[in-house]
Amino acid sequence: MNIRTVIPYDKSIKPALPVFLLEINVKIFLFLLLFIYSFTFIFAGDGYISVVCENGRFLFVDGNENKFISKGINHVNRKQDKDAKTGRDIYNETILKKYGSYEEWGKNVSMRMRELGFNTLGGWCSLDYLKDLYFITIIYPGKNNWDTGGIDDYFSEEFAADADKKARKEIIDKKMGDNKNLIGYCIGNELRWGIDWRGNKSIVFDYLNLSEKCAGKIAAIDYLREFYHDDVAAFSREWGVCLKSWDAARKFTKFSFYFHSSKKIHDELLYLIADKYYQVTTAAVRKYDPNHLILGSRFVSATSPRPVVKAAGK
Repeated sequence: MNIRTVIPYDKSIKPALPVFLLEINVKIFLFLLLFIYSFTFIFAGDGYISVVCENGRFLFVDGNENKFISKGINHVNRKQDKDAKTGRDIYNETILKKYGSYEEWGKNVSMRMRELGFNTLGGWCSLDYLKDLYFITIIYPGKNNWDTGGIDDYFSEEFAADADKKARKEIIDKKMGDNKNLIGYCIGNELRWGIDWRGNKSIVFDYLNLSEKCAGKIAAIDYLREFYHDDVAAFSREWGVCLKSWDAARKFTKFSFYFHSSKKIHDELLYLIADKYYQVTTAAVRKYDPNHLILGSRFVSATSPRPVVKAAGK
């Protein structure tokens, strides 16, 4: 076992399941990357990192059959925030002054990470200079607008094409497919699904208020029509609208989250949308990389609705 890159597995440690991806916001974002039931477990082989279950406990296993728990850090990056007044990247300047090159900086940082018990690089790291550590990578299909929570129509041909483009760029262009230190892919980063700091409604209402020709709007109304057994009056009562036909429902764009009484159908619609997202994005990743793990999304754990987590683990 290469103890410089692998944290030895201690049988006395019994990680609880399910275990969520934890992130502690210090100067850098510290996260403990463990699988949970909501993640998509794709058991890889042929020397790639995979997952094993021993006595009810899930562990990673690498190509050398080393079992490990992934513990890592985000933002291990030679580029940092620039000074607002001068525009200088002082951290970048300092590491060049101290180490002479990015290569020497990378060797030193990798060594210090291992000494501190970390074995994984999370998101947004300088992978070109940090060697012999496990790592994850993030693919960003569609808008994935972290600031605004803007979403795409996951049922549209445009989203499928963009997911394919982003997967190809991350996997083929960056040559990730054959990298044996890659644990796997996170699909999307802190997407908006439900109520969070970016909005006071779930994306169900974004879809219901799309224009009538949008694929997502058509899928949502068709699902509601089936759920209510073609009874548009019952649908109208529960969603606080006055619509006389399903054609009118497709054209209606003022559904309000203040006026709906059925949490069950809301959650089913949310699952439908999330399931489509993971179907499309997983297919795009698998088209270019059949070997590495798919880790679901980087969730904002406290605000991630259960239907979305369920869809991610399907």
